[in-house]
This record gives sequence, C-alpha cells and structure tokens, in this order.
Amino acid sequence: MRSEVTYRGKVQGVGFRAMSSGIARQYDITGWVRNQTDGSVLLVAQGRREEIDRCLDEIRDVLGQFIADEQRRDFERTEACEGFQIQFWGGGGGGPAGRGGR
Repeated sequence: MRSEVTYRGKVQGVGFRAMSSGIARQYDITGWVRNQTDGSVLLVAQGRREEIDRCLDEIRDVLGQFIADEQRRDFERTEACEGFQIQFWGGGGGGPAGRGGR
C-alpha cells in the first residue's frame, strides 16, 4: 500500500525531513519526504500497512510539537522506489529530484 501524508505547521526549517526520514529508515518501508512550496511537508510511504502505521505513529510522537495538521491518503497502488529518501525541488518545473537521482 501507499500512504501520502501532508504535514502542516512549523514543519520547514526545523529538521523535519531529516528526522522523519531517519525514523522511516528504521521500518520496512520505502518512500520519500520533501518540502512543498506552500510551507507543508509531503511524506510518501510504501509497504505493509502495519509498518507504515508504526512509522507514522513514531513520527507523530517525536515531531508532534511541529505538526499543527496532518492529512493522510491511502492507496493500493505503489510506485517504484528504493529506500527512503529526502527529495529536493528540481529546476525548470520538472518536479522534485531525489538525492542521487531517481
């Protein structure tokens, strides 16, 4: 399964991506996290529901003081993804570029 979670609050400029990706790497999931232009952070996690749920619970426990709102959408489909990455914006409107390429 695939979960897409948008976090709003004081989630940029506080190490949220680094800390959430570090947490995610402790679980048997793949995906990525990136800053959005509207000030939110988008996290995408793929794997078994139980692993995703445990990961998101830990992110909430550890980083909850920065999160004012959290919206989660779940999908059955998944996309090819290796490990858990921090993504950065790409130039020219071509979308985000993953660390080390995609």
